[in-house]
Amino acid sequence: MAIDKSVRPGTVTAGSTVTYTIRITQDGPGAAEDVRVSDNFPEGVVPRAVTGTDGCDVDGQDVSCDLGTLAAGASTTLTVTADATAVGTHVNTATVSTSSEQTSTADDTASATLRVTPRPTPTPTPSPTGTSTPGPSPTAGPSSPGAHETPPPSSGGGLAVTGADVLPVAVVVVVLLLVGLGLTWLSRRRRRHED
Repeated sequence: MAIDKSVRPGTVTAGSTVTYTIRITQDGPGAAEDVRVSDNFPEGVVPRAVTGTDGCDVDGQDVSCDLGTLAAGASTTLTVTADATAVGTHVNTATVSTSSEQTSTADDTASATLRVTPRPTPTPTPSPTGTSTPGPSPTAGPSSPGAHETPPPSSGGGLAVTGADVLPVAVVVVVLLLVGLGLTWLSRRRRRHED
C-alpha cells in the first residue's frame, strides 16, 4: 500500500484555515482488507473536519478513517480541514495500515509541513485633520456706508459734532463773547455820560 499527503496553502498566517489531502492507493497484487488511516496533528494545528468516506472521525488532535477493503489498484482520497492556531513550522504524519500481508511497508507513512507566520501588525490610520477655509471678506452693501463714506448725521435731537467742526464753533463762541463784552462796555460808558 502507499499513502501520500499534502497541505494547501503551505504557508499561512496564524488563524488561517488550511486543507490537507491524503491519498491512499492499494498498489499490491491483491485486495487490502481492514484498511485504516491514522493522523495525529501537532499542537498548533487543529483538525476540524474530514471528508472522503463515512468511516472517518476527528477526536481532538487525532483523525482516523476506516476504509474497509481496497481492491488491487484502487485508491481513495481524504480531505481534512484544519485551523492554524500557533506560529511555527508544523509537521504531521499520516499512516495507513491493513490486516492483509504486505510485501513492503516503506510507503505506509506520509508527512506534510505547514509554516505558520505571525499576523501582520495593522498600521494605525491617521485621523483626518480638518482644514478651515476662510470665508469671503465682508463687503459693503447698499444699505451700509462704504469704506470711504461719511455716515449721515444721527437722527437724535443734538447736532453731530466731528473733529473738523470744533474749530469754527469755538471761533463763533469767542466772537459772540467779545461782542457781548463790547456792548456791555459801551452801555456803561453811555450811562456815565448821561449822569
